[in-house]
Amino acid sequence: MLRIIALVGALLLGGCGGSLPPLSDIIKTANAATLTIENPVDDVDMYRVKNAYAAALELAAGYRAYCYSVSWARVKSDPVVRPACERRRAVVRAFQSAQVKARKAIALAEKFVAENPTINAVSVISAAWQAVKEFRAAVPGAEPDAPAVRG
Repeated sequence: MLRIIALVGALLLGGCGGSLPPLSDIIKTANAATLTIENPVDDVDMYRVKNAYAAALELAAGYRAYCYSVSWARVKSDPVVRPACERRRAVVRAFQSAQVKARKAIALAEKFVAENPTINAVSVISAAWQAVKEFRAAVPGAEPDAPAVRG
């Protein structure tokens, strides 16, 4: 702390001639340089992302289990099952691809928040939200709109 005050004082004295700022301003500047900055993203934001992902994952697993438990002949003949399961292979591939992206984005966000507690992590959390939203959009019946991240 004394080094910072000495450094600020030396910089002030080394400049052009004139009056010195009050000592309280120098102390405020020194305190600002040593403040701990808190990350605006907290555990609640990560839990929201994870919960949205888990809900979509459960729905995707249920969709897959149901559509693949029904025979193809029944899918073609049943007017209720047909719209939901006719494109089951393409739907499952789409949400599997989106699931991989969402899982990686969540892992990246968790790692970033853990390793950088004082850096704003809104951008990585937002990227994770976007990946989860894409996953939810790929799952039939899932609501793609996820709550916004605080920033």
